[in-house]
Amino acid sequence: MSDSSPDNMQSLPRTIEALRPLVLVAFAERDAAVTERDTLLTQNDRLRHLLLKLTGMHFGARSERLPEEQLQLSLEALEQAIAKVRGTVAAGRVSPRSAGGEAGPGFT
Repeated sequence: MSDSSPDNMQSLPRTIEALRPLVLVAFAERDAAVTERDTLLTQNDRLRHLLLKLTGMHFGARSERLPEEQLQLSLEALEQAIAKVRGTVAAGRVSPRSAGGEAGPGFT
């Protein structure tokens, strides 16, 4: 129907009574297409919601995760603190227990 070539225009009925069924069919096709579009949009929204939910379950909330750089800095600070305590204990200035609790591996 959307093709408006001269051949198609010539094949259209000339009276309103004869055009009425064609218009009703066109309206029905349009309504079916709109209904299908609305159904697909609703389905897409539901799938997006499920995807966000699954992503949240897999990766956790963003506020709960540290950026890679922050994690690396924290690990380096921890390693430096452990090395400092081990150096203090190795120098005999303090015992392992007073330097941070139970004697762990490397503290004998």
